[in-house]
Order: sequence, then structure tokens, then C-alpha cells
Amino acid sequence: YQRRVHGNTRMVGAVVAHMIKFLEQEGDADRKDFHFIGHSLGAHTGGYAGEKLDGKLGRITGLDPAGPYFEKTKPTVRLDPTDALLVDNIHTDGNHHLSILTMNGGMGTMQPMGHVDFYPNGGRKQPDCNKNPKNNIIINGIIKGTKWTVACNHLRSLDLFIDSILAGAACRFKAYQCNYYDNFKAGECTSCENGACNYMGYHADKWSGRQTEQTEVKMFLDTAGKKNFCVHEYFLKITTGTESRARTVKGNMFVTFHGTSGSTKEVQFFDEAQKISPKTTYSRAFDQVNNIGTIERVTFRWKYSRSILDLGGRIFKRYLYLDQVSLVNGEEQSTAEFCGRNNSLTSDSQVTLHVGDKC
Repeated sequence: YQRRVHGNTRMVGAVVAHMIKFLEQEGDADRKDFHFIGHSLGAHTGGYAGEKLDGKLGRITGLDPAGPYFEKTKPTVRLDPTDALLVDNIHTDGNHHLSILTMNGGMGTMQPMGHVDFYPNGGRKQPDCNKNPKNNIIINGIIKGTKWTVACNHLRSLDLFIDSILAGAACRFKAYQCNYYDNFKAGECTSCENGACNYMGYHADKWSGRQTEQTEVKMFLDTAGKKNFCVHEYFLKITTGTESRARTVKGNMFVTFHGTSGSTKEVQFFDEAQKISPKTTYSRAFDQVNNIGTIERVTFRWKYSRSILDLGGRIFKRYLYLDQVSLVNGEEQSTAEFCGRNNSLTSDSQVTLHVGDKC
């Protein structure tokens, strides 16, 4: 789109504000009771409407607010926290460059523009959106297929908001305040104290942080790549043993948690084999489709990664010493701790630890 969308967006926002004023004058309406939901340019339209209503509009939800020509501009020419009593945004297409060749979007923005801004899956791109773009074009035709593939990340914000209504109490898209997505995935942002958590989407108005007058609060969460999009977040910590014979080994760790309502998938701790040192705590976040309830036990194993030149690894067994494992259920804010007792484990051997075992 071109720069003239600025003028069109501002004009539509003024018309919306005029309509709300008319409803107030001719009926019993109150601008504080209105919830404006706008996608892309529509998010900024809501901002212009709210500005015309002196920022007294009840709530504006921006679904992937448009980035081009709006990003890094003055608050008066885009959506910002002063436009309503609550401004919440969902960012799903924050890449800066739009490319037909690479099938990547760039129609949104990573810039926070509300009281609270949600960044599902980091906010730049969404799972399954760039999956098999050629097949999508073959099935839907070159124009429709290309358009959908490029716009998938941008449109995902609509699906997530709708799902936040339909999912009900079973799953509420809980998000966690954090500076960056990498910190969130590293398991560094687990607490919900002092309004550090909120529900993305329709239920964002339940946020306790509204009372603190905070703005531009960034919150992160993961979602699935298809309906139902909502998942449950868990935060895992593994502490390796303090045994004097423990040595740094290269490999990966795998855990499965078992609860009163089921078990998690086996979680591979690192994306690829890493050096695992003794007396070290490793943490990460992972998601699970179902809430497994109260955690009862954990199954742990590790796998040694042997290189071609590692002659010693072919002759001698490598050991990993396990000290402690802990898991935070993000939804319930409960923690389960397990004592490894400095167990020595060879590659591919496993141990099951139970809650309540004392170190």
C-alpha cells in the first residue's frame, strides 16, 4: 500500500469516533464501554478514533498493527497507549522485509504500541506459515496461494484472537513478561508476580498490571501452528552433579514428565549436541498441548555425541552426573523438584525420579 493510507486511516478513525459520539448523545452509550478491534491498518484506525475521543475509549486491541509507514513514527500518527484506557496488541509478522521470492512477510512491527504487547512465538513469524509454500500455490493457484503464504504470519493474529474466545477456560494463552524472546525460551521469565503475566487476546483486560499504569510491556508465549493454537508452557531446569569425577561431556539431555493428567512428550533439551559441564544449571521453556496436572515423576536420559576423532569415547564409557531437576507449570505457577542424588548415567541409560525424594 502507499503513503496515502495514512490519510484514509485517519479519516476512517474520525468517522468511527463521530459514530460513538452520536451514540452517546442520542442514546445511553458510554465510550468507556466500547472495545475496538482492528487488524493491520485497522489497529491504527482504532488509535485515531481513540485520539478523537480523548483517550477515553474503553479498549483497543491491535491485531498485528501495520508496520510500514507507522513504525518508529510519533505517537500522534499511530496507535499508542494514550488512545484508550487499555491498548493491547498481538504481533505476529514483525519481520522488516516483505519478499515474494522468499515467501516472508513484513507487514507488522516489533515496536510495542500499547499498555501490553504480546509476541507469540517471538512475534516475527509463526509456526507452519512457511511450510510447503510450493504445495500451497499448486493447491490454491499462483495468486491466491502466494498471497496466503506471504500473508499467513500477518493473518495469524486474527486466528489467535478468535481462538482466545473459543478455547474458554481450558486454555487462556498465558503470556510472560520478558525483555526478549530468547530470554523467555531460556526459561528466565517464569514468575507471574506483580502483573508479570497476562492472557493474550480477548481476556487481556483481566491483567492486574493495569493498576500500575505501565505501558509498552512486552510479553511472550508459544502457540501451536494450527487450531487449537493454545498450548501450556513449562519451564525446565537441570543441574548437573558435583561429583569430583564428573567431567565435561558433549551430548544432549532428554526428559519426560508424568503428571496426574498425563505425560509430556519427550523434551530434547538442546537443539543440537552441546558441551555439558558439571556443577552447572541449564534451563529452558517448552510447550505442551495438554496440561498434565500435578507433576509426579520425571524420566531422564542423555546421549553422548561422539566425534570421529574421539578415540577415548570408543573405548571408555562417558558418564553424566545428575544432581537436580525442577519443573515450573506456568499456568498453575507450581514447581516440582526432583533429587538426582548425583546419579552417574552412561549414554542412553535412563533414571526415573519421584517428587518428594529428599536429597
